[in-house]
Amino acid sequence: MIKALFACCYLIITLNSMAQSPTGSSFDFNKKVTVAQLREDLKTLKDSLEIIHPALYRYANKRRLDSAFNAAGKLIDKPLTQAQFYGITAPIISMIGDIHTTIEPSDETFNFHNLLIYPSS
Repeated sequence: MIKALFACCYLIITLNSMAQSPTGSSFDFNKKVTVAQLREDLKTLKDSLEIIHPALYRYANKRRLDSAFNAAGKLIDKPLTQAQFYGITAPIISMIGDIHTTIEPSDETFNFHNLLIYPSS
């Protein structure tokens, strides 16, 4: 069920990335982030979870999560968009099995999508 939900979210994000920017929006949904920055963000995510999460290994043991982070790092071999990076990191977050641990798009991405759904008159 969770895999289907993530697949639907990813499909919606991908389809929306092909749309034209709303009038007046300066946000570039297709902007690529460098490999170095993406790898740093992935490392920051892992380090933050290890430091802050009170029960990180309750549903997925350390070896399984480490393996998932290593596999994600290998997928970052070229610049990616925020949506593509989300597609790599969201499954890792779901492995944790904690409904209070989530990742969300940036405020810019969120506002961009709101403009697509609710364009101003």
